[in-house]
Amino acid sequence: MYATTRLTVLAQRNSLKGHVGVLITGNLLGLVRPQELFARPRGRAPIGLLVDVTPDGVQRQLIYDLTDWVVQRHIERDVPGAIDRLLWWVRANPRYDAASRNCQHFVSFVETGKPTSPAVTGVALTGLAVAIWWGLGGFDGPASGAASKRK
Repeated sequence: MYATTRLTVLAQRNSLKGHVGVLITGNLLGLVRPQELFARPRGRAPIGLLVDVTPDGVQRQLIYDLTDWVVQRHIERDVPGAIDRLLWWVRANPRYDAASRNCQHFVSFVETGKPTSPAVTGVALTGLAVAIWWGLGGFDGPASGAASKRK
């Protein structure tokens, strides 16, 4: 059923947030209405369907060129599983949450079944490092003894 479907991870060009999505080519999995597919607003057929996640939920858009996107990688492992996970996310349309259900979580869930986000992990580790640094006395944190010196 999915033999002609290919999934490709795309990153948005010039995105400060590292926005990513999944491009579906070949069998579009019934996610596009025929009138959309054959409308050809730009005079040519689309190269695929981009599925991504924004604060407004799951977004689906036909892509006619990759001007705004960069190919990161093709999903090669467990393609039937990846397609099933993509379809689950599209149908369930879980509420967006920057910390647990953002575009990076979506892509990693489709690829591996585990929703992770390098951006969220990086922010959490930075926060932890700052807390430890402050706790050890950085800029008059508790371990600096600054409070006892003021008394």
